[in-house]
Amino acid sequence: VDFYILLLLLLSFNVDHAMSTNDYIDCRCSVTANYTDGSAFEVNMHSLFSILTNDALPTGFSNATVGVGSDTVHSLVQCRGDIDQDSCKECIRNSTQQVVGYCPYNMDAIIWYEKCQLRYSITNFFGQLNVEDYGYWYWINDKMEDAKAFNENLGSLLKIFTYQATTEPSRLMFATSNIPYDDQQTICGLVQCTRDISLAGCSLCLNSTIFKIRGTCENGHGCEVAAGSCRVRFDTELFYGTPTTPTSSLPAPPSNSSPTPSFNSLTPRPSPSFNSLPPSPNPSPPPPSLDSSATSSGASNTTSGKPLSLSLSLSLIHMTRIFCICRPAEKCRQKTHVYHNRNLCLDDCGSYYLLNLRILL
Repeated sequence: VDFYILLLLLLSFNVDHAMSTNDYIDCRCSVTANYTDGSAFEVNMHSLFSILTNDALPTGFSNATVGVGSDTVHSLVQCRGDIDQDSCKECIRNSTQQVVGYCPYNMDAIIWYEKCQLRYSITNFFGQLNVEDYGYWYWINDKMEDAKAFNENLGSLLKIFTYQATTEPSRLMFATSNIPYDDQQTICGLVQCTRDISLAGCSLCLNSTIFKIRGTCENGHGCEVAAGSCRVRFDTELFYGTPTTPTSSLPAPPSNSSPTPSFNSLTPRPSPSFNSLPPSPNPSPPPPSLDSSATSSGASNTTSGKPLSLSLSLSLIHMTRIFCICRPAEKCRQKTHVYHNRNLCLDDCGSYYLLNLRILL
């Protein structure tokens, strides 16, 4: 028992580290075409990843193409507008390394992080608006006392900086802003579009993404929804820094401008061309079945006829699961993160959870 408790404590420390350093949001993997090990497409893809990691540093954005014919790879990377060059490079490097684990052998994939995003494809998608493929995460703190007032203020904020991001080219389709919610809280927000699309396309993408926020992040104190061509995030705590691109103060949108769509209009819908639950990189084997009629190699002798041990094991496993789901991803915020894709939780601590399951049983 002492060994199990010590193991649980060690796992919890590892989980905390994993969740505090991993800013992965989500990814989408194509199901229409695959490449093979050692193929020209794979070689071109990795060559392109190396080019983009360096080319994106000066401005936080880069897109390029490598190869010819059916081996052509198009890719785009972009960092958030308030991220410094070191953080940008690290995020892009992580994305190029991890996307091949999340989407093995796929010829078209998108991966989003809190600080950057990457997409590659066999088809040329540059300049094409993508609002169908999206990922998100959200977090809750306490029960929203006045959800209606909060959503009204949030709607005003999103309208303001959507207008800002799409009316001045020098902003490079990036804007941050905040608005008071009550005497104690302020709602902070951020929007950004990929720089391969037009300002008009950016406006369409942001409005479409705002539609999704209501259905995705109801009563959330913070949320990020990332589409293929843009992203929107809000939080009740300051999460962004000083923009690294030039900005200027802009007034609120004029009264005759197009209003931001109502939060109650639509709910998100999955992309028809991408998997909703892409495989996790290096997935751990599934845990042994707890069904008394099930058997597995090497497991029957350790589980049979020991109900007390099994009960203790399940209790400890449940405690580990609580660490996985409920420990805050960022200590400074002390918030519970809820993910629409349970693979994200498994990426953070699923390997430790499954390891604990196999050892205890």
